[in-house]
Amino acid sequence: MPAAKGYTWRPPARRRRWRCPKAQELADLAGEGSVTANVDAVALALLDSGGPVLAGVAMTRPASALRVREALAGGAPGFTAIQEAIAGYLEAERKLGRVAETVAPGTVALAVVGTAHHLLMTGWPGTPDPRPQLTRLVAALLGPPPEEGPAR
Repeated sequence: MPAAKGYTWRPPARRRRWRCPKAQELADLAGEGSVTANVDAVALALLDSGGPVLAGVAMTRPASALRVREALAGGAPGFTAIQEAIAGYLEAERKLGRVAETVAPGTVALAVVGTAHHLLMTGWPGTPDPRPQLTRLVAALLGPPPEEGPAR
């Protein structure tokens, strides 16, 4: 949508809500369930959240890609918000002793979100399902849970 001179186009407020509610809820899951399963659920939600349609539109219509960039610049949550949610969750789990000290939350979050983005941008109908690749990546990045220390 072209903006009038001197104004910046911003998406309507209804477009600024979270597109991946699983990421928004992640902070509340610290200490519950499996860390790997919790992160994997968010990663897989990225593939199911309308991202494939948006990626296809952005790749075939340059004006649409510009609108997406403008919306993100205007405050719409995007991959960065999801990356921050995953990193924050992993940091909380590390403080609880459920993630190894050797795991770098920000790096894991970047790898998961970056890989999801790559899979969205390179997949098309007829290609293998990308979900197993993403699930294996999450498991490899997080590794086994740390061993529990002596009972307290």
